[in-house]
Amino acid sequence: MRNNQLVIPEDTSTLRWRWLRESDVELVHALISTIEAADNPPYRTTLGETQQMFAQTANWVGLAGFDNAGNMRACIHSRLRLSSPIQVRTNSALHHDFRDGKAEQIMVDWQTQAGFYLTRLLNQDTECEIICTAEHQSDIFAHYLEKSAYTWSATLYEMRGGLSVLPESKSPAPLVSIEHWNTNLEDMVRLAALDFAPEASNSVGRSFEHWMSNRENFAPELSFIALDKSTDRTRVAGFVMCAAYAQDWEVLGWQEGYIDLLEVGKNWRNTNVARELIVAAMAACKNEGYQKIATAVSSNHEAELVKLFGSLGFEGVDQERFYTLRLEETNI
Repeated sequence: MRNNQLVIPEDTSTLRWRWLRESDVELVHALISTIEAADNPPYRTTLGETQQMFAQTANWVGLAGFDNAGNMRACIHSRLRLSSPIQVRTNSALHHDFRDGKAEQIMVDWQTQAGFYLTRLLNQDTECEIICTAEHQSDIFAHYLEKSAYTWSATLYEMRGGLSVLPESKSPAPLVSIEHWNTNLEDMVRLAALDFAPEASNSVGRSFEHWMSNRENFAPELSFIALDKSTDRTRVAGFVMCAAYAQDWEVLGWQEGYIDLLEVGKNWRNTNVARELIVAAMAACKNEGYQKIATAVSSNHEAELVKLFGSLGFEGVDQERFYTLRLEETNI
């Protein structure tokens, strides 16, 4: 996963660098857990989520930084994602005690080089971009991103709603029903997801095996499918996939369900299908004894969805910024 075009940075007085290995997954998770314990965000990263980062593609490169005692204090993981446009998704983390400006500059420079390197693996002229987040980082890291021509491209809003009083249910659409998650319809829902968002990074090229992977927290009892039976062939009008992240409940101080994925086909977007899928998930969470329900909504593509959740009593509780650097074809 490396050649002369991508090299390890020189060691500093506080950090020694080497290639990140797949076997480092527990060290990466421990570093992220330490940072989250200090920052106290509303959610915690699980070991399974960290493992998924490594498993998403074989085309990745990473960098690890260790202190003089041999403890991992910094890491970068950059992976190639075949979407439209082609993306290099980067996750990084830096321990609070090592946020001196120098480490951040090294990390931003290296992730940019990694983006060019991974893009060259395609060996074709195409539009590409590096997307990263300032999560598990500091304002200094964001400063160096902007200094290196990265632009703040989107915000992910964490939203949460109470369940003491549920919104009134309405008709989703003529001859459309909201039904409990049905494992027999998994492939039907998967194909609908590809049709709903053919360019979405979470849908492109998703095989059935991929669709069924990374479900350790999936809660079918909180999830629903909207079925349109207005024609001879039943169609999926939309669906909501929810999860129960029990590892966060002690930190939060309550139990809640989480809407991981909400998608509605374009033919039903001017109806109440999305609203009723959310309302059904809220009712299911209350039925399970949960006190709240939460989700994350991107400002980049789902401004109307932010308004919809707000109308159902959800409020913003946290936000995460994404930064993008578009790669010029002449430099790839």
